[in-house]
Amino acid sequence: MLDKTVNETSVRSQARREKRIIMAAVLIGVVILGLVLFFVLSPALIVNSRDFSYPEELRTPAGSSPSLSITSVNGKVSISSWAQSTVAISGTVTARGLGSSPEQVVLSESNINGVINFQAVFPSGSLFQLSDSYEAQIIVFIPLNTQFGLLKVETVNGGIDARIANATNVQLNTVVGGIAINCISCSNIAASTNNGPVSATFSSLESSGQYTLTSINGNVAMTVPLTAGFTVHADTTNGTVDVSGVSLQPTGTVQLANDKTGKVDGGGASVRLHTVNGQVTISLG
Repeated sequence: MLDKTVNETSVRSQARREKRIIMAAVLIGVVILGLVLFFVLSPALIVNSRDFSYPEELRTPAGSSPSLSITSVNGKVSISSWAQSTVAISGTVTARGLGSSPEQVVLSESNINGVINFQAVFPSGSLFQLSDSYEAQIIVFIPLNTQFGLLKVETVNGGIDARIANATNVQLNTVVGGIAINCISCSNIAASTNNGPVSATFSSLESSGQYTLTSINGNVAMTVPLTAGFTVHADTTNGTVDVSGVSLQPTGTVQLANDKTGKVDGGGASVRLHTVNGQVTISLG
């Protein structure tokens, strides 16, 4: 009788221990799930931002042209011409996540003899900052009647929108994002992205100018004036080339649906349009 009572007590004790273990395991699982959800959702729940503004006077030595370089990592960059005589760089830095702060994005600016450099330096990620994200939306205005020697924009995740009047050399590069450029008088254009469309509208083409638009995953489109003369090589790997909008005089022995070479209005400026996955289009504007 005594042995039976001891055994029953032992069984009940074992059951209580197992129940406590199960409850502890469930509690730990709930805590872990809560932590995971917190870190996943914190970028959407915790958002801080700050605005910035840098007015720049153009004090360029006689005989030289001003230049502007914008470098970022994440966020759209927009450049437009305006009637003022100064350059204005402004925008918003946004930080998302538990340990994030917009102050962690360092803005570096310099203006030496009309050579303007602006850079948004983003913090390097760590194990405890995996859920944090940062973005810098940058807006730039440049003088309408000033000829810039160089306009350069580089970013990684973000589109580039450039609507400008005068520039000798324009370099626009991103990895993820589309590029749109509209220029009244630009001599040399190089616009490139890995993922996104590239579109360009030119009011004129310099006869000795070079215009290169490239993408890997995205359409490439160029709009030129009726009187533009240029030599073009346009091709795509997976897609077609549409030059029906212009009077192309073929110069290659073989004109394929995805690869065309020729002259428009006797030639002149050099135009190179290329994508891997997408359509290539030339039209009149």
